[in-house]
Amino acid sequence: MAHNFTLGSKTNEDLNISMLNSPREALPEVIGKIEENHNRPGGHDYGGDYAGLIIKLECYFTRAGHEENLQEDIRALTDHLTNNEGRPREMDLTFPAEPNKTYSIRYDGSGLQVERGLSSNQGEFTLTLIAVDPRAKAPEDKITQNVSSSPEKIELVNSGNINTPFKMEVTNKGDSQISGITIELM
Repeated sequence: MAHNFTLGSKTNEDLNISMLNSPREALPEVIGKIEENHNRPGGHDYGGDYAGLIIKLECYFTRAGHEENLQEDIRALTDHLTNNEGRPREMDLTFPAEPNKTYSIRYDGSGLQVERGLSSNQGEFTLTLIAVDPRAKAPEDKITQNVSSSPEKIELVNSGNINTPFKMEVTNKGDSQISGITIELM
């Protein structure tokens, strides 16, 4: 069995699942914010937002040939997808093609229907997940810099193209009191 994805802390192999197909959109639907102008042609365009990214994984349970094993695997998957309050659990989804990128997802199907009985598609199902933020994320970089003299100027530059929230933590590991910190946004 090949490693096709990691769902939270478990791989598809841990869940006895193999993926048949994974048609993933590059971008989800856009929810436009256009207001009609009744006095003249056209309208006012206030931009748009992305809807959640629906990810449908076409899978099958690898131990589907035996009803008890199949039921055990279904129960393991449903338990993994559900939190301790009985709601869909939020977790990370990672694919081997981009092992450093994760989608924050939860189950979003209309019922997990697993094929049963004597058929060629026994154990097949579609696992429908939603990533409310449709962008796959990489681990955050954390930069630590020691200040050893006063005054010292530290320049932070965001070289990416995405606005990122700024978080700064000042920790005093010395014996002297820290005073007169100035933060200047440019």
